Amino acid sequence: MITVFPMLTAYVGIDVAKTKLDVVLRLGERAIHQVFANTPDGLSPAQVRVCLEATGSYSDAIALDLLGRKLSFDR
Repeated sequence: MITVFPMLTAYVGIDVAKTKLDVVLRLGERAIHQVFANTPDGLSPAQVRVCLEATGSYSDAIALDLLGRKLSFDR
């Protein structure tokens, strides 16, 4: 049996204020909200995590790019 998943469009909305950033990630009907400080450390790379499906060496280019941007990722 093959399960087909519908294509979801992802949206990110950011409400920018003097002291905070209200960020919403919307995937289909689901929304995730988080508040960050509006400072250089507010959206530090440590707060961004990426997960890759690593298939052989196909993910090497994106992995190198993420490392160059100091973003954490899992394979």
